[in-house]
Amino acid sequence: MLGMPGFSFYGTFDTLTRYFNSNIPGVNLRLVAENDITAFNNNIAKGEFDISILNVNIAMKYDSMYEIAGRPVPLEGNGLYGVIITRKDSSLKEVFQLKGKNICFPDPNAIAGTILPMMYLQKNGLNVKHEITKRFVASRESSIMNVYLGKCSAGSSYSIAWEMFKKNRPDIAEELTVSWRTEEMITSALILKKSMAPELKNKVKDLFFSLHKNEIGRNILRHSFLLKYEKASPEDYKSVMNLLKEYENILLTK
Repeated sequence: MLGMPGFSFYGTFDTLTRYFNSNIPGVNLRLVAENDITAFNNNIAKGEFDISILNVNIAMKYDSMYEIAGRPVPLEGNGLYGVIITRKDSSLKEVFQLKGKNICFPDPNAIAGTILPMMYLQKNGLNVKHEITKRFVASRESSIMNVYLGKCSAGSSYSIAWEMFKKNRPDIAEELTVSWRTEEMITSALILKKSMAPELKNKVKDLFFSLHKNEIGRNILRHSFLLKYEKASPEDYKSVMNLLKEYENILLTK
């Protein structure tokens, strides 16, 4: 089973699922796209998925069940970055103006979607623990929609999720703008269940890492705003793990 966080991934990863099934005889891979991040995380915790692409901190939390096999490489840049979105008709132009406002965030554990934006706000003079009202919502898409509907003054997401949203909901995206963006960082990991048969696991890896070498694969990648998947290990995530320690220290301060 291939598990993904969010319905916006369904179309692209449904095509990927069918591609895998046509290239691995005797295997019937099924796609589950959870629109509720809590449900997705619960399924990861229970080991329900055989394959997923998710935040590396979650991957490492469940490293007794899953191994980091690789990572997605975006079409532009080398990693993901967070975005803080406001309505175009908003008067919010400077970070300090967010003081006392409601700000929507997706999963608290989402590195590019939540943690990088919070760190950006903190480093630009806003005490994220005391000076804003944090509202955690079901998904990256929900965070954006809450801004559009006026339920939050600003909302965070991350680069690829925002690009997908603009593609899927251009009429709504037209009313919104990225007011601030964070630094870029390698945050996502391709994970495979450790109990997967070795021969099948190697075939799955080969298919992921060769997608960019054929037209069908490149089309799948383009629709995901990805250049390719490449091999990765926990050692490749040292920078982001250091950032997470810094983030935890901020949250623990009074």
